[in-house]
Amino acid sequence: MENIILLTNNLFDYFINHLNAQTFFIVYLIILNVSSLFAMLWDKWMAINKAQRISEQTLLAMGFFGGGLGGLVGIFLFRHKIRKPYFTIVYLAGIFLVVLVYYQFFASLF
Repeated sequence: MENIILLTNNLFDYFINHLNAQTFFIVYLIILNVSSLFAMLWDKWMAINKAQRISEQTLLAMGFFGGGLGGLVGIFLFRHKIRKPYFTIVYLAGIFLVVLVYYQFFASLF
């Protein structure tokens, strides 16, 4: 366990000290979108097996705060939460928010 904590701290230090804000933001988005995609898969699998599931608030928060694209892919790829239009709306709003934040902070790079 200590090795995992040490590795995590070393990775975090590397990201903070060696990567610029744009790269950090992109890595954050990749991690959150992949996590959202797998969260949709996991929740679908748990629903099929009638086991304890991931809360809707968690799935929506992941999508709104950067994982909207992964969540949308999960909705259509796994056909999960397809009958709940507010998932699509929140995920699209999250994608819009990411584009807005990216443009606001990094538009000068173009």
